Amino acid sequence: MCIPFLNKKNSVLLLSFLCVAFFPLITAQIPQLPIDALSQLGLKDLPNITDIRNLLFPWLKFNSTNSTACSNFVDDLLLHPRNYIQPLLASGKKLNDYGDPFACRRQSGFTYLLFMIKLRKGTDRALIGFCSPSICTTKDYQQQEASLKPMIANASNLQEDQFDIVFADPQAEEDKVQPDTYTHLALIIMGTIIVLGALGSYYDSKEIPPKSSAYRQSPQRSTAVSTIEFSKLPTASSKSTQINLDTSTDFEADNFLSSKSDEKTSTEGVRAPETMPPAKPRFNFINFCKCFSFYTNGKKLLTISKITDEHASTECLNGFRVLTMLWVILGHTYYYHLRAPILNLDEWLVFIQRLRNQVFVAIPLAVDSFLFLGGFLGAYLMLKEIRGRQGKLSFIQVWIHRIYRIVPLYLLLVLFGWKILPQFIIGVGGYNYKDIVDSDCNDTWWSNIIFLNNFLPVGKTSACFGYSWYLAVDMQCFLLLPILVIIYYKNRRAGWIVALTLSFGSILLWFVAAYANNWAPDLPWILEHMEEYFKFYVKPYYRFAPYGLGVITGLLLSEYKDESLGEHAFAKTLYKLWKNCILRYLTYLIGIAIIIWSIFIHHPVNNGEAQNWSRLTKSAFLASQRSIWVFGWILLLMPTMMGWGRLLRAVLGAGFWSPLTRLTFGAYLIHPQLQVWYYWNLEQAWFIGNINSIVNAFGFATASYILAVCFSLMAEAPAMNIEKFWAPQKKR
Repeated sequence: MCIPFLNKKNSVLLLSFLCVAFFPLITAQIPQLPIDALSQLGLKDLPNITDIRNLLFPWLKFNSTNSTACSNFVDDLLLHPRNYIQPLLASGKKLNDYGDPFACRRQSGFTYLLFMIKLRKGTDRALIGFCSPSICTTKDYQQQEASLKPMIANASNLQEDQFDIVFADPQAEEDKVQPDTYTHLALIIMGTIIVLGALGSYYDSKEIPPKSSAYRQSPQRSTAVSTIEFSKLPTASSKSTQINLDTSTDFEADNFLSSKSDEKTSTEGVRAPETMPPAKPRFNFINFCKCFSFYTNGKKLLTISKITDEHASTECLNGFRVLTMLWVILGHTYYYHLRAPILNLDEWLVFIQRLRNQVFVAIPLAVDSFLFLGGFLGAYLMLKEIRGRQGKLSFIQVWIHRIYRIVPLYLLLVLFGWKILPQFIIGVGGYNYKDIVDSDCNDTWWSNIIFLNNFLPVGKTSACFGYSWYLAVDMQCFLLLPILVIIYYKNRRAGWIVALTLSFGSILLWFVAAYANNWAPDLPWILEHMEEYFKFYVKPYYRFAPYGLGVITGLLLSEYKDESLGEHAFAKTLYKLWKNCILRYLTYLIGIAIIIWSIFIHHPVNNGEAQNWSRLTKSAFLASQRSIWVFGWILLLMPTMMGWGRLLRAVLGAGFWSPLTRLTFGAYLIHPQLQVWYYWNLEQAWFIGNINSIVNAFGFATASYILAVCFSLMAEAPAMNIEKFWAPQKKR
C-alpha cells in the first residue's frame, strides 16, 4: 500500500485537498445543503502550508511571540505529517465518519474530539471525529468558528445564522449527562410500581381471599369468587365489542363507561343470562396492590384468544393492526437512521428512484390506516354501547375515560425516553441523544399531555417526541365522535349526512389549502419545505378524512348487524351483492389494485413527474391520496368482516395476534425512542440500506414489544384496574 506522506510535495497536496474539500463535503451532506456545491479546484489553485494553517487555525500565527504549545504542535504537524500517520488514520475521512476513537486514545499525547455542524431549527446535525493533540483544547478549535462559518455558508444555501459549529470532547460531554430531579422522580415512580406489582402478585397467588370481600356477589352466581375481579385487560374474543386494540385508538366495551357491560355475549347474537352488576370494589391496601399484580395482569395481557364466530367478525383487524405497526417500525428505522450519523446520505436520493423502494417511501400511509381503525372501532363500539344504554351518554365522561386510559402509559414512556434512556451512553456520540430530546422536550412536554403538541408551542419546529403528533390528531378527531354517534342514534339520515360532510369536507379543505399555497406532493419539494409541510401534515382538519371513513365503515357494519333494520339498509344491500362471488372477488381485486397504486404512485411522483403537474392536479392528489388508500382497505376488509373471506379472516384473525395487538400502543410509543438512542450510540456510523434496515427493524420490533409488556404491566393495566374504584356505576 502506498503511503501519501513520502515527501513535502505530496503532504502539501493532501493537506490542501483536505482544506478545500473536507469542509464543503461536510456541509454538502447536511439536509438542505446541495452536494453539487463542492468547489471545483485545479492543482494551480492549491494553497501553500501557510495558507492552510491560517485558514484552519486562524488564532495560531507563525513566528508569533505568544506562540503556544498547541501552535507549535500544529506547526510540526503541517511540516512533518508523516510523523503523525496513526493519529491521521484514526480520524474520520468524510462526513459522519467517527474514525477510530479507540485507536486515537491509544496514542500517547492525543485525545479524540468531534467536530459538529448543528442546525439551529430542529435537531439535525452532522459530525466528524478527529484525533487531536491533547494540548489543543476544544476552546482552541472553537475560535475558528468565525472563519469556518463563511466557508460553509458559501458552499451551501444556508445562512450563517442558521447553523452552529461545535467542537466537543465526547468523554467530557458524557460526564455532563447526570440524572436530574425528573430522572429521580421517574425512577421512584417505576420502583414504587414494581413493589406494588410484587405485592399484588403475592396477594393474588393466595387461594384464600382476604376477609374484606371486594365484591358483593349477586344472587344469581353460584360459584365462589376466590379473587378480586377487576376490569379485564382487553381481549380478542369472538364478539366484536371485545376486540383488543391499544388505548390510543379504541374502546373496550367491557370497560367503556362503567365497570361492566349490561350483558355479555359468548358468540355474536347469543345473549348470556343476565346477572346483577357487581358492586364497586372497596378501596383498601390489598385491593389497591392487586391492581398492579404482575401475575394476574400478565396472564390476561398474554392470553391468546381464538375465533369462535363463524359469520361476521372484526377479528381480522388484529392482524391488520399488528402488521401495520411492523410496517411503521420499518419506516421509522429508515427515518431515524437518516436523522443520525450515516455514511451515505447522498445515496438516499438514488434510493427513491428505484421502484421496489416505494414500499418504504410510502410507509407514512400507515398513519392513515391507524386513523381509519380509530374511527371504525370508536364508532362501532360506541354505538353498540349507546344502544345498550338506550341513547344515554355523557360526553364529559367519555372524554375523561379516553384521556385517562391513554395518559398513564403515555406519560411514563415520555419520562422513560426523556429522562431515563439518556443516562445509558454506550457510543461516542451517545450524549447527543440527551441533547436532542432535551431540545425537543424541555419546553414542549406539557403540550403532549394535553394532546395539543401538533399546535403548541407556536413557532417551534420540533416537539417532544415528534412522532406523537398522531396521538394528538387521533384525540382531536375523537372529540367529535360521541356527538356524531349520538346524532346517528337519534336520526340515522342526519348521522350519515354529518359523517359524510365531515369526511369530504376535510378532503375539500385540504384541496383548497393546497391550491392556495401551491403545495406539492413530491419528496424533493417536501424536503425543501419541511416547515411548511408539517403545517398541514399534522393538523386534524386535514387528516380527518381517513378517520371519517373509518366512522362510516363502523356505522355500515353496525347497520349490517342491526336486525331491526329492514332489507333496504345500504349495508344489507352490499351484503346481498357480495353473495355473488364474482362481485365479491371483483371488490377484492379493486381494493388490492387501489392499495398497490397508492404505494407505487410515489415512484413517478418523487422522480420528476409531479413537477410537470398543474396546480390543480397536485392539490387533488394531495387531498385525496390518503382517503383513496383507506378506501382500498375498506373494499378488502368490509366483506371479510361481514363473514366472507374465510382465508383472510383465518390469517389476520388468528389467535396469536391478540397479545401483540394489546401491546401495539406501547410498541408505538417506545420504538422511535429506541431507534434514535441506538443509532446515536453506535461506535461507527453505518451505511443505510435495505438489508441492514430490515434486519434492524426486526430487532427494534422485538425489543419494542418486549418493553411494551413491561410498561403495560406498570402503567396501562393498573390504570384500567384502578378505574374501577372511581368510575361511576351503571344504573339498570
